[in-house]
Amino acid sequence: MNDTVEYIFCSKCGVKCLKGSKFCSECGNKIDDIKMSNESITKDKEYDLKGVSLQRIMQETNFIKASSIRRLKELTGIDLEDCRKILEEPYQKYYDENAEMLEEKRKKEDDMSKIRRAKDEKKEKEKIACCPSCGSTSLSAHKKGFGIGKAVVGASLTGGIGLAAGNLGAKKVRVTCLNCGKQFWAGKK
Repeated sequence: MNDTVEYIFCSKCGVKCLKGSKFCSECGNKIDDIKMSNESITKDKEYDLKGVSLQRIMQETNFIKASSIRRLKELTGIDLEDCRKILEEPYQKYYDENAEMLEEKRKKEDDMSKIRRAKDEKKEKEKIACCPSCGSTSLSAHKKGFGIGKAVVGASLTGGIGLAAGNLGAKKVRVTCLNCGKQFWAGKK
């Protein structure tokens, strides 16, 4: 199969770009002065697909091009770049036949992405405390105070300084989830 690809050349740096390009891919120059060149791309070699159906590979990989390329390589042992060339035509045909469906799918994905992003932003703004285990916002907090038991033990072991032991951890807040019963310290995950 012979395909003819037309190229244009940048008048500033001379880099070859695909026809229809408005700007040079190398220097960014606007392409006004166009020189055309026809180059023929031919398949230099015939590939042994070992009975593999390209359409079936495309369906197995949910029409994800990169996955199809990798799958074709796995099944045939053909180089990745050659697999890409082999699948180029079937995918172009698929894109042409399903343009409307693909556009709707892209719009849905964009909408879902926007919704997800909005939810994340809302959650971030509100900073609602929730249980790390079940996600419930029904929580009860208990502040830990001065511990007499620790103070007595500390004083008997070390003297007066041991009284300070009763104050260890005094300003910590233990949170209990009223939904699942999990207990955790506030500010820790």
